Amino acid sequence: MRQNIFSVYDNAAEAFINPFFLPEIAQAKRAFTDLVNDKEHLFGKHPEDYTLFHLGAFDNMNADFIMFDSPKSLGIGIEYKTQKEMFSDLTDEQIHTLIENDPDLKEERSMFHKNQTS
Repeated sequence: MRQNIFSVYDNAAEAFINPFFLPEIAQAKRAFTDLVNDKEHLFGKHPEDYTLFHLGAFDNMNADFIMFDSPKSLGIGIEYKTQKEMFSDLTDEQIHTLIENDPDLKEERSMFHKNQTS
């Protein structure tokens, strides 16, 4: 069975954390998301410093490592912050101001309301 190999790069330390193995990329993304959104975990305290990487695969039937020429970024921690977590410290007024000043958010909100009334 082939297991994917992942690691997290710590920008502050300028080093990769020990690799971990999971069958699916989605599982690694879910685990990283959970840690980035945990305020008690280092990833959650400094999500901008951590990036998830896919390094390759390991075949446990023949002990082969199949490594990419270079690690493939699956995204920086801040990209994995949930919207709820990102906006949890903001007041309703601050959120309203953000939406009104961001054309993309304003259009998305407008389309959401249009769908709600249809």
